[in-house]
Amino acid sequence: MRSNYLSVWVAGSLLVAPVVVSAQPRSSGGYDVRKATQFSSPSWSPVGVVEEVTEKSLTIRWWDSKAKENKSVKLLPIDRLAAGKLLDDAVGTKAYLWADMKVGDTVLLEAKLDSGEQEWYCLAIGIRRRPGDKLPPSQDPKNDRTRFRRDSVFNDIENGQDVSDRDIATAFPVEYHPRTGVLLDPGGLSKDWQAKLDAIRAKKGQDLKATPPDKK
Repeated sequence: MRSNYLSVWVAGSLLVAPVVVSAQPRSSGGYDVRKATQFSSPSWSPVGVVEEVTEKSLTIRWWDSKAKENKSVKLLPIDRLAAGKLLDDAVGTKAYLWADMKVGDTVLLEAKLDSGEQEWYCLAIGIRRRPGDKLPPSQDPKNDRTRFRRDSVFNDIENGQDVSDRDIATAFPVEYHPRTGVLLDPGGLSKDWQAKLDAIRAKKGQDLKATPPDKK
């Protein structure tokens, strides 16, 4: 279980994203992307860091694996997102509103090039990391519980925050085969993530010891 997560270099820092993304963008083939009400293909699923976001546009920094370099791309919101809404079939992991994004967020987008306008449009948004803050839930938490719990654990650890063993066990439970009872997954964090959490807890303990009690 421990590694459906793809490591992606963006703007010089290691990001962890929950999907494999397409290497290159593709065209819409004449479709009026701005008026989209549902997902359509072919599309592009870039993972990147938000460099700028306004009501009218979004710029992300993403890693072009073919060119082996970081690139910036500007995207416009489709009418639905610009109006504060979602696609009809947007659920779970990609059910974030345009206004949910902040500069510095690591996002997984669904994008499409309008071949007539020669503009990139954002159809759907997933927020995977938020530096220095808690990860916001999507607009469809009912269908996003597993992903959100796991990304929240990773997000907190990356922000140097302790995470309770109970929250870890909820996000990464022990799994057995339903018929044979054979252990499929021991649960918990991978060795690398556990090492990061142990370092946070060790530092936290040192800080507590280094602070003398108030004397009255």
